[in-house]
Amino acid sequence: MDLHKAILVILEDRVGQDNRISRADLLGAVRGEVDILVGDREMRRAIGELRKRGHLICSNSKDGGYWMAANYDDVLSISAEYRSRALSCLTTSGKIMASGQKHFGGQLRLV
Repeated sequence: MDLHKAILVILEDRVGQDNRISRADLLGAVRGEVDILVGDREMRRAIGELRKRGHLICSNSKDGGYWMAANYDDVLSISAEYRSRALSCLTTSGKIMASGQKHFGGQLRLV
């Protein structure tokens, strides 16, 4: 079984936050389903790809673990977490650019 399918098969019985599975347990279960050695980073990358394909895989920084959305509130929660991360990245990018301009001078260049 491929990595993406293994993740979906394992999570299909993990609907709702009360049924979440820890990242470590999910990794162990995935390793039992695939023929290749899978690392944590590779699994997280695959989960990101599945989300981009529209699979409603939820998680949150506060409680940890993964689960499939049970309702629209779960969807709103994971979406809000991604928006928060995106805004944080944009803020950091702006600070880096401002510091770089101050330190090195010059104008912004389009790359």
